[in-house]
Parts: sequence; C-alpha cells; structure tokens
Amino acid sequence: MLDSRHGRRHFYPSAGYTVPALPGGHLSLAYRDSRYYFHSGIWYRPWHTGYVVVRPPYGIVVSVLPPYYSTLWVGSTYYYYANDIYYVSAPGGYAVAAPPTGGVIATVPTVSAPSPEQVGPYPEGTWYYCESADAYYPYVTECAEEWQAISAVPPDLLSQLSSTPSYPQGTWYWCESTRAHYPYVRQCPEVWRPVPANVPETSTGQR
Repeated sequence: MLDSRHGRRHFYPSAGYTVPALPGGHLSLAYRDSRYYFHSGIWYRPWHTGYVVVRPPYGIVVSVLPPYYSTLWVGSTYYYYANDIYYVSAPGGYAVAAPPTGGVIATVPTVSAPSPEQVGPYPEGTWYYCESADAYYPYVTECAEEWQAISAVPPDLLSQLSSTPSYPQGTWYWCESTRAHYPYVRQCPEVWRPVPANVPETSTGQR
C-alpha cells in the first residue's frame, strides 16, 4: 500500500498481511494484556504460527517514531504521521492518537531540489534529504525523487518550544545515547543537547 498523505510517498504492507517471522530490530510492547510489535512504522500481533500486520490501539506508546514521518501542526498540538497512523508526544515516547479533526496548519512535505538562491517557504537552516541516496544536500547534489524538507530543529524539541529557550541560528542538536547529531538520527531517547555548530574561538595570550 502506498502512503502518499502529508507529503510522504512510502510503501507499507496492508493490515491483514502475515509474515512468518518479525524483522530484526523490532520493538515488543505490552498494552492492555495484549502484545504488539513495532518496526519501521508497521505494527504486528501474533497470528497462528506467525504475525499479522494490524492497526495499533489508540494510547499505546512507542519509544521511537517511524523512519518516514511527516510533522503536522494542528490547533495547538504537533502530530507525527506515517502509514495512516498519527502519533503525539507522550511520556516515554510517542502515543498512537486518533486522527486530528482540525485543519493542518503546517506540515513538512517533500519539495523540489533546493536552490542556493531560492529555498521557497522553508526557513533558513532547513535540511534537504534524499531517500534513495540516504544522504543530505549538499553531500549529494542530485536526487532521483523529490527532496524532503527536514526541520532544522528536532520535531520532538519543537513540541516543547513553550518551555524551551530560543537557541541561536546554527545550533546543532546532539543525542548522547546514539552518539550522533540531528538530523543524522531523527529520534533521541533522552533530551537533545544543543551544541554550537562552530568550534568556539579561543584567545591565545601573548608571551
């Protein structure tokens, strides 16, 4: 099934599809006396001698977002969308939520290739990701499909802006547990740590 809503184009197996074994790296979650498994935006439950793709129940919390998601601003809430499933920030990760009823005020859609002279409606500092090359512009300069606009600030940090200080332009965000900067990793189990993008200047006194 091709999911093409909210600026994404990604294939997922339909609900009811069965597999003999779970993919490596899946997460196991218990919810209301039932067992669910999560991997790359796909939810599974045990089924006979294998596993079946299902829709997750509202309220179940997963520690990471799917690798291909869109960020939506609806009313006063940030939603994260992938595979016809909506998530909201929750203690311990992201909770599956009912589809929002209000109009989407903003989203992070796919865009055409970036231009140094014109970046359209996206703020300065926006990253551009090419899925087929698994790399960001300008580390790759051509993309077989449309470039994806990636927020310069981690989406889960954006959802806390009311209580988050305003960091200067050029700030990077470091995830200690993964030992990597955003957006090279999209989710962080703990709080992102803002770090300056440039090495601070040091004064060398005269001898």
